[in-house]
Amino acid sequence: MGPLLLIIVDESLSMRSRKYEILDGINQFIDVQRKVDNEGSRLILVKFNNSVTLLHKGNHIEKSITMK
Repeated sequence: MGPLLLIIVDESLSMRSRKYEILDGINQFIDVQRKVDNEGSRLILVKFNNSVTLLHKGNHIEKSITMK
């Protein structure tokens, strides 16, 4: 089994001005990991503001969606 990748995204008001820059960076990271994945990497993706949302709970990186 490959590595477990954990990404935690701050979506609070203080980060809103950088939203698209941050999402683009995360999506690029995930795309690169998909290309180099040869061990079955898994992804945990959590975002938070006033509440916490778990988007991916150890999903195989190939099945992980990009953030919008």
